[in-house]
Amino acid sequence: MGVRMSKNVIVAVLICAAPMQAWAAEDEAGPTVDISTNLLAPLAGAIALGIDVSPTKHISIEALVGTGTGQTPGTGGAWSYDWVPANLIGKYYLFPTKGGDGFFVQAFLRYGRRSFNWVGDDQGFDPDHAAFRVGGGAGLGFKHVFDFGLVLEAHLGLGYEAFRDTQFDTPGSSAQVSLAEWDPLLQLGTLGVGYRF
Repeated sequence: MGVRMSKNVIVAVLICAAPMQAWAAEDEAGPTVDISTNLLAPLAGAIALGIDVSPTKHISIEALVGTGTGQTPGTGGAWSYDWVPANLIGKYYLFPTKGGDGFFVQAFLRYGRRSFNWVGDDQGFDPDHAAFRVGGGAGLGFKHVFDFGLVLEAHLGLGYEAFRDTQFDTPGSSAQVSLAEWDPLLQLGTLGVGYRF
């Protein structure tokens, strides 16, 4: 009786495990590595490079890093700034065909840094400062991978900053400075072109 029950348990386990093993085998696609650039970044005076790694067909993790320059108006002059955004993006592909492709949902974390320099009327003190912030958000996107390796991708995301800090070049300047505006809303927009290795 005990031997028969043990055999039945083993058979039941194997029957239940078979679909899971088949799904796991189907989900194995790689890993694959896509390297791309964001064609929208130059519109904001920046460049951006992304490395997207897909360990399975349904999941990928992308590191998207950029750098750029800009200017925002102030009273009697303007703030000129250099900025470095770094994004870590997790993607889940709904109906992949080649693996790490098709429609996806995403969640992202962002670290941003801007170094502000005052250009304009003499303030009588050093107003230059650097601002740092961390936040996150979510979004949607689509990626297509051609048979010869070309990758086209578009995705949008929205989020909000969770933390911000400001450091001044000269201690004590904080009480005299009207800080440059930096919208707490995080926007992630990419029109990417790249290659799959």
